Amino acid sequence: MGQKLIAIAGNVTREGLGLEESKEKELAEKVDVIVNSAATTKFDERYDVAFDINTKGPVHLLEFGKKCPNLQLFLHISTAYVNGERSGRITEMSFPMNTSITNEYRQGKARKELNVKEEIALIEKMQERSDLQSATSLNMKKLGFQRAKLHGWQDTYVFTKAMGEMLLGHERGNVPVVIVRPSVVESTLMQPFSGWMEGIRMLDPIVIAYGKGLANAFLADPKGVLDVIPADMVVNATLAAMAKHAGQPGLTVYQIGSSVVNPLIFERLADLTYEHFRSHPFVDQNGVPIVTPKLRLFKDKISFRVFNYLNSELPRRLGRHLPWSKKNISETRRTLFDSAAQQITHLIEIYTPYTFYKGRFDISNTKMLHSELSPAEKEAFGFEVSSIDWDHYMKNVHFPGLRKYVLRGRNTTTRL
Repeated sequence: MGQKLIAIAGNVTREGLGLEESKEKELAEKVDVIVNSAATTKFDERYDVAFDINTKGPVHLLEFGKKCPNLQLFLHISTAYVNGERSGRITEMSFPMNTSITNEYRQGKARKELNVKEEIALIEKMQERSDLQSATSLNMKKLGFQRAKLHGWQDTYVFTKAMGEMLLGHERGNVPVVIVRPSVVESTLMQPFSGWMEGIRMLDPIVIAYGKGLANAFLADPKGVLDVIPADMVVNATLAAMAKHAGQPGLTVYQIGSSVVNPLIFERLADLTYEHFRSHPFVDQNGVPIVTPKLRLFKDKISFRVFNYLNSELPRRLGRHLPWSKKNISETRRTLFDSAAQQITHLIEIYTPYTFYKGRFDISNTKMLHSELSPAEKEAFGFEVSSIDWDHYMKNVHFPGLRKYVLRGRNTTTRL
C-alpha cells in the first residue's frame, strides 16, 4: 500500500498524543493513515471513564489527524454492537449526530432526545457534586447504564462507542473515515497461526468456568445466535479497507460478523463445548479429570437461578460441590472456589443482552470489499465469513488455542 501508518491502542486526551510539540509536528509530517483501536470494553465501566475513552478519545485523535498534511485515511475500530437494541437485519449505516435508538421503535410515543454534548455536561456536573458522593464509582456506573438504556443501548460500553462514532462523523470535515465494526472477536483462524489470542475474550470465561466445574448452565436462547468472528479476518478486512479508501473522500462503514451469512447457534456451541471437555477434560489439583455434565441453556433468569441454586449453591452450602465432592480441601480453597463460582454467575447475567440479541449484522459492504480482492489476495488475506466451519473452528482451533495461548497449559481448577 505504501502509506505510513500510526496505530493508536491507548487513550488520547484533548492535550494530544502526550508528545513534545516539536515531536508531534514531526510525527504529523510522516503520517498517512491513522488507525484508532483504543477502547475500554467493560460493559459496566464508569460513565465518565468510558465517555472519556470511547466517545471523546477518537475525536481527540482526529484533531491530531487534521494536523497531518499527508493524511489519507482515519480508520476507527468500533463494534457491531453499537447498533444497540435494534433487531432484525441491521445494515452498515453510520450514525447521524445525536441519534437515539429508542426513537426508532417508540411508534408515536414521546421522543427521547439525545444530545452528546449535554452528556458531557451531565458527567461534569456529577463530578462536581463530590459533597453528595455523586461521582463515586458505583454512581458513575449506574449513570452510564441508565443513560444507555434510556436511549436504546444495552450498556455503557456500546453506548459510548456509538457516541464516539457520531462525533467522528460530525467532526471529520474532509478527512476520509472508515469505521470497522467487528462482532465478538475470538481466536485467529489461520494467521499468524491458528488459535492465537491475547487475553480472555467475551466467550472464554464461561467456557473455562464450565470446564472447571464452576458453571453447568448458561443464560441463552438455544436457537439464538452468537455472532463470532476470528481475529485474523478482522485484521485482513481492515487492511483491505485501508488499501481501498486511502485518499478517497467520504465515510464508509464495514460490519464484520457471521450472524447473517454463517450463524453459530448457541445450542450447537453448547454441544461442542461439552464434547470438547468430555474428550479433553481439565484436571483438578490432584490430577483427576473433572467430569462435566452437558451444558444447560436457559431462556429465562428465574429458571437459571433455580437451577444454579439446586445444583451449585445448595450443594456448596452442604459441602458437596461436585468438583470437590470426594476430596478433602481447605476451607480457604473452598471459599475461593465459591467466590469464583458466584462471579461467573454474575458474569453470565451481564452477558444476557448479547446472548438474547435480536439483531443480525448485514455485511454487504464487507462482502463487496472481499470480492474486489485478487485470487492471490483472497488466498493470503481472505475474510470470507461464509467459509468458516464452526465445528472445525471450535474443536480444532479455538478451544485448543484457549488452552495453549491463554491458559498456557494450566488445566487445574485452582486458577481462573
